[in-house]
Amino acid sequence: MTDTGDSKRRGNLHVVPALPAEVLAGSQSSQPDTPMKTHFGVPRRPLNGRTQDTLSINWRRGLIRVWLLASAAWLMGWAIYLLMYGLRGGFKTTGDWVVIPVLLFGPPIALLLFGLAAGWAFRGFKTDEPPPAE
Repeated sequence: MTDTGDSKRRGNLHVVPALPAEVLAGSQSSQPDTPMKTHFGVPRRPLNGRTQDTLSINWRRGLIRVWLLASAAWLMGWAIYLLMYGLRGGFKTTGDWVVIPVLLFGPPIALLLFGLAAGWAFRGFKTDEPPPAE
């Protein structure tokens, strides 16, 4: 960025010279240098000045971690509920005990399989060959 002499750069604030009274149209500001924070860039750029670097996200690792947390919460919640239910004498037959593994492990495995299938489907949109160079 070149400095034209009209503005001074201080961190992420730009000091812009005061505008003429006709432009301000009734503003009571008489300060010669008014700091203004510019928010013109969308998307926002990193503060280190590198505009060509993109933030890479490892979606697979992140979503596996989210799945692990959700599955752990599911297992702990149902384990506590079933423990309390069993202490009250809720399990009377052996058929009640067969339902427990399906209830505990079925939904987390189904969610994992859905995530894998969704990843496979979204990978289908990727092009096989790079775009032609211009």
